[in-house]
Amino acid sequence: MENKLQKYFDIVMTFKMRSNNHRHNVSGIKEIRQYGKHIGTDKWVKVGNPIKSQNFGLVRKFKLAGLHPSNYNTKHPYIYQALKQIINILDPTFEYDGITVNKNVEALPHRDKNNNGISLIIGFGNYTGGGLYVEENDGNFKLHDINHKPLYFNGSTQTHYTEQFSGTRWTIIYYKLKNRDRKVD
Repeated sequence: MENKLQKYFDIVMTFKMRSNNHRHNVSGIKEIRQYGKHIGTDKWVKVGNPIKSQNFGLVRKFKLAGLHPSNYNTKHPYIYQALKQIINILDPTFEYDGITVNKNVEALPHRDKNNNGISLIIGFGNYTGGGLYVEENDGNFKLHDINHKPLYFNGSTQTHYTEQFSGTRWTIIYYKLKNRDRKVD
């Protein structure tokens, strides 16, 4: 299974992600600085390294009701197909409609308020650290190693955040969105 996964991870890592930010790195690829709020406050703070993040599958589009196919499904079909192959290898029965690909995201404690039910996350790349802290039923947090190891958790009800890391850390998250006004992908 590991060799099959690595083939598709390698395809995903060729993806040159862009963001809406105007800051460029030396390669000319746009980067964005991640911001987050501490739970229980209204204060926004910069988090971690410049990041890249894109959504595939179904997404919410501002000013439009319901869920719609991401533009990235057709702009980058080879990446989208690789993402679908990865989930088919990991768990062919897992139900999802959204996929997020992250590069170097170091998230603060949060819940995914627009997700519905169980999410699956897996990490890959050349990094150390970078596990995922997930809130347990007793309110304590447990650190999970997600490097080439899928983790199932309910991101909408369990607070979670990223362990500090060094290197280049990619993650893929598969999840269902709450909206019932779905459009077919």
